Amino acid sequence: MAKKNSKKSEVAAEVEQPVAEEAVAEEVVAEQNDASPAEEVAVEQADAAPVAEPVEQAEPAVVETAVQETGKPAAGGLANTAFGINFRKYMDSLQHNGLTLLFSAIGMLVIMAGIFVAVFFLVLQSPEQVMVPNVVGEPLEEALLAMQVKELYPKIQLRYSASAADKGTVLEQDPPASTIVKAGRRINLTVSRGIVVDRVGNYVGQKVDDVRISLQAAFSGMAVQLINVPETLMYRADESEPGTILEQDPLPDTSITSPVTLSLIVSSGPGNETTRVPWLVGKSLNDALLQMSRTKIIFNWTARLLEEGETAGTVVSQKVPGTDGQASAYSVSECVIAMPEGIENDLSYGIFSTELAAYPYPLKVQIDVIPPEGDSYTLVTFRHLGGELTVPYAVPQFSELILSVEDKELMRQIVR
Repeated sequence: MAKKNSKKSEVAAEVEQPVAEEAVAEEVVAEQNDASPAEEVAVEQADAAPVAEPVEQAEPAVVETAVQETGKPAAGGLANTAFGINFRKYMDSLQHNGLTLLFSAIGMLVIMAGIFVAVFFLVLQSPEQVMVPNVVGEPLEEALLAMQVKELYPKIQLRYSASAADKGTVLEQDPPASTIVKAGRRINLTVSRGIVVDRVGNYVGQKVDDVRISLQAAFSGMAVQLINVPETLMYRADESEPGTILEQDPLPDTSITSPVTLSLIVSSGPGNETTRVPWLVGKSLNDALLQMSRTKIIFNWTARLLEEGETAGTVVSQKVPGTDGQASAYSVSECVIAMPEGIENDLSYGIFSTELAAYPYPLKVQIDVIPPEGDSYTLVTFRHLGGELTVPYAVPQFSELILSVEDKELMRQIVR
């Protein structure tokens, strides 16, 4: 109780300051004079109410109690409260939030500085834009210097060209001239390594078809073929194998400065060569095809319907050229084969017929079969002078027949 009385005395001493009491007394009197009867009753009831003993609290709470009792802040609390605002709390909040704002601003400045530095070095390190120079037609040395000036890196590819004068010069470039690229970009340069063949070879004694194929392969990577074999050739009877080159112009080892076309004389084979004519009557279709591939006789085929007692695909008649079973090489023998009207033994019978160009000497002819099921196979291979071509067959229905001359496909036909 002694402690309570001591604290009450201290609070009363702080509240009962002369100036504060006079000000409060004057304001109370003025309010009572202006108050309505109802308000007076309320004031009287408030005065009659017992005054609670002050509770033991910290110093700021006592000041607030004094303000509530008098309606005005105590003199000691003026520095902390005014117009209902607690300045101490406000200053504490401002101090706390100010530190947060300060640290946030510092963080933002650090982030912005980092971004600025990163962008600066990115721009500083990024390669500059340059224009690709035009080096097509330039010697390789000058093209490399032009690329070095622009800080471009060439990637060189070598290729044969149509002229010996192009050797060492740039034929193509990618990207093309005047393209805007970044410095350090790779530029593809195609450089001529000259011509693949700079002299005419010796082709005498070789097969003309082999020479044609080898020259096409030699100049396959060039825009222009420098040595050409004409389609129209001159032929002469000779003991050498048909298709063998007997003479050529230009002569071997002639220098090439521009494209040339060879003038060739080719063997058509012995002029008086004779051969035995095989007898096919009574042979089966497969045996007849086998004889076609082994002889130098050309067979023309026709078909008739199968008669009673005959086997499908049997040769029933033949006209033999020459005398005593001998005839000139590649003479024509007319043959007739018996065939059923429809499908027999799951095979479709017929005569493959077409018209070929006339050849100066016999060329290899081949017919392949692609059946609806299973692997493809070769029906027959033989040599032919061109003109009318007929070949008998017995294959599964809907098979595809492929005709090739010198390994070049000419046509296809579906068997119905």
